[in-house]
Amino acid sequence: MLIVKYKSTRRTSCFNFIKNTSLKLHDYVFVKVLGNDRLAEIIFLDDKITRENIPVLSIRNIRKASKKELELFKKVEKKKSYAMSLFTKKNLKFGLNLKLVDVKYHLIKNTFTFIIKAITKDISLDGFLRELSGNLKARVEVKPIGSRDETRRKGGLGLCGRQLCCSAFLKGFEFVTIKMVKDQNLSLNPSRISGACGKLLCCIKYENEYYSLRNRLNPKVNPEILLKSCKKKDDFDKNNNNLPTFY
Repeated sequence: MLIVKYKSTRRTSCFNFIKNTSLKLHDYVFVKVLGNDRLAEIIFLDDKITRENIPVLSIRNIRKASKKELELFKKVEKKKSYAMSLFTKKNLKFGLNLKLVDVKYHLIKNTFTFIIKAITKDISLDGFLRELSGNLKARVEVKPIGSRDETRRKGGLGLCGRQLCCSAFLKGFEFVTIKMVKDQNLSLNPSRISGACGKLLCCIKYENEYYSLRNRLNPKVNPEILLKSCKKKDDFDKNNNNLPTFY
């Protein structure tokens, strides 16, 4: 079994792996995902362990990163760290209060993409981007994202103590409503049903189908049925003199 951690998204993938003696633990490799090579680090490698429900990764879909490729990656990382520090300085200068989440750099196109948290107000960024582009001597783009995407990129631990589902394995965000919370008889305390992003927990969706089916099949409970025959306590005593009282 092989587990790799991608450098771009910090996600992990697990594969049944065909033995390759050239690969070792903590090696940097390129894994072919949907036709594209993605840089990743090997964090677990054992050819004696296999599992049934995970895909098989052949040697053709993985290769070890060369020294030149790793040097190029380090060069890109230095440019990204410099761009982040410059973004922070210009952000303070223009007083925009932009929250920077991540930076992407396209080496061939010489383009920086700054990923920021979505802004509620309409703010003009023309002067800010023009000055930033001049200092970096590259094309600059801004991509706003929501709180869920921000949490997915940063990662962390959930209320269960495990890695956040969105940063671990979820490919998309499911629609979660407060009705699902009520159907499962969960606490309506926001701190108990909200995730790190401040939205409703994604895991509420996992068992929603079972609970909705169970609630449809269960008989309806009507507490008024026991009170229809006797509206008052005196009427009950007259009609049931020989019965013991439990009230």
